[in-house]
Amino acid sequence: MKKTNKTKNQKTTPKVSTAPAKKARRHSFTPQARQEILATATKEGLTAKQVQKKYGISMVTFYLWRKKAGLSGQRGDVAKGVGKPKTTAIPADLQKRVRAEVQSAMDQLVREEVENYLRTTLSALAKR
Repeated sequence: MKKTNKTKNQKTTPKVSTAPAKKARRHSFTPQARQEILATATKEGLTAKQVQKKYGISMVTFYLWRKKAGLSGQRGDVAKGVGKPKTTAIPADLQKRVRAEVQSAMDQLVREEVENYLRTTLSALAKR
């Protein structure tokens, strides 16, 4: 049996490779290819993550291309209208009436809350 100089509690350290890590290969897209990718992403409503998986470009690269092309905005489900509330025009006179009702209710609510706070605070001080 071979004798080692290590005691029972000493751990061995694993050997670490000093070779440089492999980098992903850079790929240059022609301006036409960029336009096609952006057009497809817009048409299909793809998110940056989906574009990354489909074409192998980083999300940051996709956003930069989109910005340079003047196509900034939301993509994915939001662009398709999923989850967007439908808005309708509300007549101006109805808006004014609703605003007046809300303001009146808020004034009364604030007044009641202030009165309750003062009553509670003053009664607590009086008990001291």
